[in-house]
Amino acid sequence: MVIAKLQFDAATAVPDECLDAVDALLESLDTDIKHLETSLRWLDELRVGVVKRDADAMSGLLERIRADAADYAQVEEQRRLLCGVIAQGMGCDPGTITLTRIEHGLTGPRKTAAAERKARLQTLAEHLRSRHLATAGLLADCARINGLLLNGIAGLSASSPLTYRSDGSTGRSGAGALMDISF
Repeated sequence: MVIAKLQFDAATAVPDECLDAVDALLESLDTDIKHLETSLRWLDELRVGVVKRDADAMSGLLERIRADAADYAQVEEQRRLLCGVIAQGMGCDPGTITLTRIEHGLTGPRKTAAAERKARLQTLAEHLRSRHLATAGLLADCARINGLLLNGIAGLSASSPLTYRSDGSTGRSGAGALMDISF
């Protein structure tokens, strides 16, 4: 497999007039890092709330997530605008600008800061992905167990025998159920 290496030349350097936008972008990336760290804590809280069946804690978590979503949308918009300004200064299409491309166009401490933030964001994104999968697995197991419990209590299994009554109506046999839910 051949991996293409991106070539960056002097024409793609970030011009001096865009350095303020780069500084603002670095601050925006710090906000992104905090948001990912918060999201990781939320996933942990969700798993704990599900296991403990703490509806109040999960309701509070939902309210915090909703409140943060509106604020974070502004951060995303600001980051998009800053990337557009930097892309324009670098002479490239705003749709093709990446943090890697910006990093390669920088020098000195700004380049180091961009590289550090990029590495931290990549690490947090990987942690978020793995915790999201773990949380999704927990919720899927909870749904499966709840379904099994409901089937055991009410006898609602799709595999239970279908019976036909003398009036032509159909129904499932509730034999073996703990509770008869027929009317």
